[in-house]
Amino acid sequence: MAGFGPPPKENKRRRNADTFGVESSDSSASRDAVPAPSIPTPKRWLKATREWWQTWAESGQAAHFAGTDWQRLLALLPLVDSYNRLTVAEHATDTRKMRAALEIMKEVRQNESLLGATHVDRLRGRMANTANTVKPADGAAEVLDLSAYKGMFSDEG
Repeated sequence: MAGFGPPPKENKRRRNADTFGVESSDSSASRDAVPAPSIPTPKRWLKATREWWQTWAESGQAAHFAGTDWQRLLALLPLVDSYNRLTVAEHATDTRKMRAALEIMKEVRQNESLLGATHVDRLRGRMANTANTVKPADGAAEVLDLSAYKGMFSDEG
């Protein structure tokens, strides 16, 4: 007699089967994707704020953003800019301004998390791989040549 418990059913089916998977290219999410809008009134914002916007516009998940996602980022734009203005070196000793910057960053972080800012956020949201990875032209994986380090780990050297 092998094993414990009853034998598995013929038509075994997981009760909580993973119903999520990699979305196909014809899914409604990719059809609703909206290209990244340009930053409104670019001269109004600090350089750090413009860089933040450009980072989001060029991110892998931006290819899947709907109009509402871009509206959320547009709503965050003044918050990010005020955070950048409060954290400049001249305000570093003003505790009131630093506390205000902390509260602003909490809100920005929470909203960015909902949009999949970090790797963990994307895993939690079950987002497809959104990395902008560049594959080698010939299709082969890049291999690191460790022959130069052979002597360091051998018993002879």
